[in-house]
Amino acid sequence: MSIDQSSAKQIAERAKRRAENAAAGRSPDVITAQSSAGEMVQELFPAGSLPGGTGTPAEILSPGEVFRGGWKSFLTGIAALVKNPRALIFTIVISVLWFFLGVPIAGQGAGGGTGLNFLSWLTFAGGGLNRSIPGMLGGMLGKGTVAAALYSLTEKNGISAVLKGAGSLLSSLKQKGSLRRILPGAFAAVLLYFVFTGKHFASSGMSMAGIAGLILSLRALGGGRGFLYRMIQSVTARVENGVRTAVPAETSAMLAGLAAGFAGITAVTTLL
Repeated sequence: MSIDQSSAKQIAERAKRRAENAAAGRSPDVITAQSSAGEMVQELFPAGSLPGGTGTPAEILSPGEVFRGGWKSFLTGIAALVKNPRALIFTIVISVLWFFLGVPIAGQGAGGGTGLNFLSWLTFAGGGLNRSIPGMLGGMLGKGTVAAALYSLTEKNGISAVLKGAGSLLSSLKQKGSLRRILPGAFAAVLLYFVFTGKHFASSGMSMAGIAGLILSLRALGGGRGFLYRMIQSVTARVENGVRTAVPAETSAMLAGLAAGFAGITAVTTLL
């Protein structure tokens, strides 16, 4: 078999494995171990990814592919809620709270007691209410972010990943030239915050949207996984020889910028 034929066969085999893993709901950028330890090492550490290797780094999906994969996983997750009682109960509880806490807000009625006000703030119940259609969509995105952040804290190692991310953020801020590297992420966080809350509604009562963004950013930074991590990894990837490859330092800098941006804009809009 010629070299060209061998390369074509390897490419075809890799494409087949990517398709199989995508169909099984596994992340295509890190392939699960196959039937033997040798295959596991080859999948997790492609040739060239270890010292002395001779191949090329694993390819990173484009932002569009990551988004489509995340949306597919979201829809699959909804269907699978019945198999995960904890997630099902959380979804029901927060949906009920959004409905009942949102009714007086939408009607611009008087607020409840301290407990209800706290729950309204914690769940971001007012997100998207009394706004235009684009504002409603932004508020719904904010509610989804808050729900994801709250649920992530109940998962195994969820809090530890956030704390680890906080340590990474502090380390990033101490590095020389860190401000320049984190500015794009910080700018994106500010924009997202106002998408969640609305320009004229940003206040201490809406600050949970920013806190949720901070939690998810730190979790991605500390855990190195999840939809947000894959998206930022894709956005910061570098194209080498026609292949998108990860740039860990840039991924971490962008996530650190997001965390710093969410923390900063939340503090400013809360205090002002």
